[in-house]
Amino acid sequence: MPNVCEEQELALVGQQQPCTQVFTRMIKVWKQGCIAQRWCLGYERRSGYYTIYKQTYSIQYHTIYKCCPGWWRQGDELGCLHSLCTKSTCFNSGKCGVGGDHLCLCPAGFQGPRCQYDVNECASENGRCEDQCCNTIGSYYCSCPAGQKLKEDGKLCEEEDPCDNQNGGCTHICQNEGGAVKCECHDGYHLSEDKKFCQDVDECQEEISRCAHGCVNVLGSFICVCNPGFELGADGKHCYRIEVEIVNSCEETNGGCSHHCEHTTIGPRCSCNKGYQLDSSGKSCTDHDECETGEACCSQFCSNYAGGYECSCKAGFRLDSDGCSCDDVDECLADNAGCEHDCVNSLGSYECMCDTGYKLDFDGKLCFYDEELGEGEDEVTFPRFPELIFQRPAQLLQYAATLDHFYDDVIAEDFENVRGEHTLQHKTVCLNNSFGSDCSATCNDCMNRGECNSEKNGCICPAGWTGILCNETCPSGSFGKNCTSLCKCQNGGTCDPITGLCRCPPGIHGTFCEDGCPKGYFGKNCYKRCNCANNGYCHRVYGACFCDPGLYGRFCHLTCPKWTFGAGCSEECQCAKENTLECNAKNGSCYCKPGYHGDKCQKGITFLCILFSSHYN
Repeated sequence: MPNVCEEQELALVGQQQPCTQVFTRMIKVWKQGCIAQRWCLGYERRSGYYTIYKQTYSIQYHTIYKCCPGWWRQGDELGCLHSLCTKSTCFNSGKCGVGGDHLCLCPAGFQGPRCQYDVNECASENGRCEDQCCNTIGSYYCSCPAGQKLKEDGKLCEEEDPCDNQNGGCTHICQNEGGAVKCECHDGYHLSEDKKFCQDVDECQEEISRCAHGCVNVLGSFICVCNPGFELGADGKHCYRIEVEIVNSCEETNGGCSHHCEHTTIGPRCSCNKGYQLDSSGKSCTDHDECETGEACCSQFCSNYAGGYECSCKAGFRLDSDGCSCDDVDECLADNAGCEHDCVNSLGSYECMCDTGYKLDFDGKLCFYDEELGEGEDEVTFPRFPELIFQRPAQLLQYAATLDHFYDDVIAEDFENVRGEHTLQHKTVCLNNSFGSDCSATCNDCMNRGECNSEKNGCICPAGWTGILCNETCPSGSFGKNCTSLCKCQNGGTCDPITGLCRCPPGIHGTFCEDGCPKGYFGKNCYKRCNCANNGYCHRVYGACFCDPGLYGRFCHLTCPKWTFGAGCSEECQCAKENTLECNAKNGSCYCKPGYHGDKCQKGITFLCILFSSHYN
């Protein structure tokens, strides 16, 4: 049909998928060879089949037909027969035509129904250029051979003045004498031996200044100066004795300054106390809000006041001695935080835990005995080893402990009724400066410049890192020491875990990623919706999709192939593939198979196991 264009479009297509089901049933049949009679009624098992359908959906391309740009269809007409011109129809600043055969009125240098083609002006009469014609998009220009230049009309060539090219190589004045260059200097300078460079004349040294007292040479000239107590005359050379009364400009009303005043030869100079700044008058001092400008060092909250600011922290944190960063408060150190049994500290909070057989009450602190949890446990406790629980049957444990002193102190009669094998539970005790849930970590395992603490039972992590081995970056929205500083990035921006600087998504800009449209929108006022999958980011003006790390495709609807990750799926995972379940397509992190750990799943876990067995009669 006239003016009809074909387009490919993604759509959600639904289709029915058959699924065959089987069933069995018993049926009556007559059979021969029955006892006492030739035929008798019996039963046989028969299988039957039936088909059901389930609805499935998939994203597929399909062809649609629309009116080509600049045309529209009226009613049931065959084709698009009516021209329609909008602001986006004409390219290259073309304007819609009013009637006639031309859809768009094109500016000079462009042609075509939508002004989409460049006009090659050089194809006709060489663009009226005397020498060379160079076509450009929407225009053209003429050029001349070496030694010539264009005239004012931009088309006919003439001989070039040698002084027009970098001043003929002269430092000061270039004179064209029959096509040859002659250099000259301004007053106070003389021409060097190369006849191009101008050197300063030292009038003071050559005694041509005739100053009464002193002479100071300057480029191209000189200045006469007088001895203290004298003033230079009107001729600029002679000196006359004067009597000067020096008045301190800061004595009266502090020079008009609200804070500090400094006397200078040109009058008072005002300055402000720390935390203040001069206003436009240069006299008055106003408070400088360090919290608003971002100059404050606070990692969490900042409160401005006249002349300074003060940092504060969220509940569960306390201000460090530097007055800027916030450290976690270990609530468990103060009276066990009110917990009846065990207290476990966490970042900014804590949690109460109960011993085996007990359950936490609704108040989150007290523990009560639960018969279901305690049922079936055959517990035997010993007075010299109260925190260890023994029970049957024997099994291997992922704990480390020493029982040397236990054997020395326990009296034989304490065990006369104890028989069988027992299992060590309830406490994890790591030996030989090891730590971690399985006692497999040592100080040598601290990563990312982490250092071991003074007790040699844990790592102290630098800014931006956390975890038992300092192998985990700060959680999203936090950064800095102990990951206690709050991220200020907007529009989906993420902050550097060490410095807090914002990393903006594609198409988003600004210190805090404040310049750009939110995820899923574009346009001048960010009111148009993107066609990107997963509600992705798109170009603020044109709506083209920007894929997040781990996605690719025109609409960012495809996940990175296996063992690739990052923006555009351009990076290869560094995991030990034989030890890895999968690689995160977004950041490349490795999900290790059971029994392996490390950032590349390259290390196997070593268990220190204890089997404690006792046999007494």
